[in-house]
Amino acid sequence: MKRKLNPRQIKFVQQYLIHFNATRAALDSGYSKKTAAVIGWENLQKPKIGEAISRGLENSGLSLDRIKTELGKMVFGTDIKDFAPWLNGSKTLAQLHADGVDTTHIESFSRTPNQEGMSRTLKMHSKLRAFELLVRVCGMIEDVRRIKGGEDIGKNAGPRIKMVFEKLKSPKDIKKSGKSN
Repeated sequence: MKRKLNPRQIKFVQQYLIHFNATRAALDSGYSKKTAAVIGWENLQKPKIGEAISRGLENSGLSLDRIKTELGKMVFGTDIKDFAPWLNGSKTLAQLHADGVDTTHIESFSRTPNQEGMSRTLKMHSKLRAFELLVRVCGMIEDVRRIKGGEDIGKNAGPRIKMVFEKLKSPKDIKKSGKSN
């Protein structure tokens, strides 16, 4: 007989799909603060909950491959110099997008009138943060201080992260080196 998820597990899946944090999902599902971290981790190990999360991701149009691709674009794709025509006022963001520049990397932008005409400010999403998420999604890093395999990187994070970065030269390499679930 197939066991279905209980109401609390369903709530856990729904909350996990909102913020991808098992402890927070457990808290939002009604588990106590004292047990939320353990329950959250345990729930992620349960096949039925994993299947429900996967179905939720698929229904939303997300998949592990899509997440890797989008993070890969942020890390290896568009650079601020691609936006020079907008910054100097010769093109609109819509024109850049039509020219093939991926504008999803923009976190915020503004135009402010000044004495010389228009001042333009552009802020991109953090490549470092995208890289950190990418290596986590690819299963290459378990948390900020531990490279998979147990080595504590602590103060020597720079050279170790650079080595991981070197291994991921392009979004095509991401698909080859990433886990497929």
